Amino acid sequence: MYQIGETAKTETSSLGYPYEVTVNSYEVTTDDIEGKSLENYNLDPENRDRFVVVNVTLKNIGEKSFIPNEQLAADLVFTNGGYEHDLDFDFFLERNNELSPGNDITGNLVYTSTITKLQDQTSLHLVFEHYADEEIRFELPVPKE
Repeated sequence: MYQIGETAKTETSSLGYPYEVTVNSYEVTTDDIEGKSLENYNLDPENRDRFVVVNVTLKNIGEKSFIPNEQLAADLVFTNGGYEHDLDFDFFLERNNELSPGNDITGNLVYTSTITKLQDQTSLHLVFEHYADEEIRFELPVPKE
């Protein structure tokens, strides 16, 4: 289990492209993210809806280029069951471009959830290569509010 600020190495479960992941920061917020509000997703902060924002750096440590969004996914996993997929069509669009060997990209993985659902967990995990032998997990703190 990795923590915020640590770097983990793994490879894509589909084609075996090696990469590193660093979780730089994490926040739960009602604030707009990169110009998008909760209302853009038909969500309402008054209903306890929240953005979960995880800033990550992805580095290609292999010998071949790959497009991160085609080869890897990161799920926000609830230890008491279930998970959320990120809003990959609106955020961290650099993941749609080829990542050359030795290069890295940094951006926000953004999820939506309710503060109630988040607070009901014993812990939260950001998981890459979910359910695969190559799976890596970062522990995220359960928000207080």
